[in-house]
Amino acid sequence: MLLQSERIAERRQTSEGDCAEAQASYYRAYVLNDDGQIVDFAQLYAIDDEDAKRQAKHLRDGFDIEVWQQNRKVALLKSA
Repeated sequence: MLLQSERIAERRQTSEGDCAEAQASYYRAYVLNDDGQIVDFAQLYAIDDEDAKRQAKHLRDGFDIEVWQQNRKVALLKSA
């Protein structure tokens, strides 16, 4: 899981062999208790929504997780 305090850039090879740079975006993963209240959060830096959800899945540990990018709700990951 990628948790850092600053933006990262990832270099990828395209099918043509050219280098393309993808800028990671800032997300937050909120840990929710049984009442739906936020009890903790993690900062995530991800290339896209799917990457953010993949990272957040590792935080569940019996809790629901809401993944947000600024004011946009990306996903609700249920604990079970």
